[in-house]
Amino acid sequence: MDKQTNLLNVPQTLKVNYYSVYLCVPGFRGTGKSGVLVEFSKLSFHFRSYGDLTDQELEEICDFLYQKVTSREKAALSQLKSCYNIFRSVAYRTSSACAEQVSAERSSQLKSLLLEYFEKKDPLDMLGGDNIEEEELIDLKLQDWKDHICSDVRLFLSIRHDERFSGRAIARIFHGIASPCYPAQVYGRDRRFWRKYIHLDFNKIMQLAKEEIIHQK
Repeated sequence: MDKQTNLLNVPQTLKVNYYSVYLCVPGFRGTGKSGVLVEFSKLSFHFRSYGDLTDQELEEICDFLYQKVTSREKAALSQLKSCYNIFRSVAYRTSSACAEQVSAERSSQLKSLLLEYFEKKDPLDMLGGDNIEEEELIDLKLQDWKDHICSDVRLFLSIRHDERFSGRAIARIFHGIASPCYPAQVYGRDRRFWRKYIHLDFNKIMQLAKEEIIHQK
């Protein structure tokens, strides 16, 4: 497998793509000669494959990337829940309860919990036995809604048969998450689908939507 990593090609390519997209947008103003501002805030990898991979190798790469992204999403969500639980454990029910006097005990408890949180080197360490039980509860909850979700996916695809959707795009619509391709001003008008399944797991909805899209092909 031949691969090449060239960090200089990434900004060059992106600038060309951004320029070609936004050049014709009325009222768009940026900076520089092209009128486009491109910002880079995180490191990334530019992977180039020359098309000599076998089908099996492509499948393995896709599976690896999917598992990597999924595990990171779960880790980030677990971090968010941990932070919420930490602050909730030391919070007062009303602001008046702590307006006049600071609780040294709660302050020390918060410091201790935050120190323990940041001492965890790998975010994936937060995914323990509680996460397994949570996954089981999510699966049980989904079983009651599975038929409804699949039916709504088929209805949604039949109504918008002239458009193309991925499983993730449909899950975003069912969760009410807008994007440039699927703005709330357009898709949020149809309340039959927009934010209808916000109480269910996003990834599970995405998987069901993928299966229905495959079945209709």
